[in-house]
Amino acid sequence: MTPPPDASFLPRMPLVTPRTQTELAEAVGRLQWFHKIDFGELVTAGCDYDANWSWVARRLQVNARLLRGATILEHGPADGLWSCWLTKLGCRSIVAADVIDSDQYRLVVESFGLPVEYVPGLISTATPSKVRRVFDVVASFGVLYHVHDPLSTLIMYQRYLRRNGFLLLETGAIPDDNPTLYYTGEGLVYGKEGGNQFIPSIAFLHEVLAKSLGFAVLSSEFRKEYVHPALRKHVGRSFIVAWKERLPTIHEYPTVLAELGMAGDEFGPIEWAYGP
Repeated sequence: MTPPPDASFLPRMPLVTPRTQTELAEAVGRLQWFHKIDFGELVTAGCDYDANWSWVARRLQVNARLLRGATILEHGPADGLWSCWLTKLGCRSIVAADVIDSDQYRLVVESFGLPVEYVPGLISTATPSKVRRVFDVVASFGVLYHVHDPLSTLIMYQRYLRRNGFLLLETGAIPDDNPTLYYTGEGLVYGKEGGNQFIPSIAFLHEVLAKSLGFAVLSSEFRKEYVHPALRKHVGRSFIVAWKERLPTIHEYPTVLAELGMAGDEFGPIEWAYGP
């Protein structure tokens, strides 16, 4: 017997914008959805990533104490599934930055009254050109393995956090003990074009965060998915919770911040293990 589908990733949020079922069906139906979003009697089709989304939703619930009352930078919200969860789990506010400008996301924010400031049209490390403040939490779910420069992106996340802030990072990853960024050649990770240039090993993530950027890795979990035919490595999903504990030691940290446009007073003084 086939087990029933796991729909535990659906946050079951109440609608706050009144629409008839016909109006809602028309608004939802004219859009193509990546996430499955529960609009009450209507759930968007979305992609078939239910198992991974349920896994991520459980990780968020386990870490709900970090989200309650928090100001959050969500990098790459797509259609808004995780913005719904962050809101349900009690965050104060979300600044959501994405490379796309999504009508789907705007509909979700409006329909559920999410406490969101949406900043679209920014490729990863261009985010500081528009978002110029620090946060209690940076949430990055399914984004890091899409960016052109994962190391600069992790430095950006570190800078966006106030002291003692938390990074919640979920990404495609390889369970390898070598701290490696694997180049995916044709940009293929899941058998289709998805804008993937690099996929990190778990050791890379741990070493960059804990050894170079001053984080304490509080938890790290991995969900195995398949063997990549070209890399001949297992590929899956990594979920890491890290606490901004110490000063970064990474080489030329102040120079990288200047290149990212993050040397300004809005982000606070530059604190580096080797000086200002």
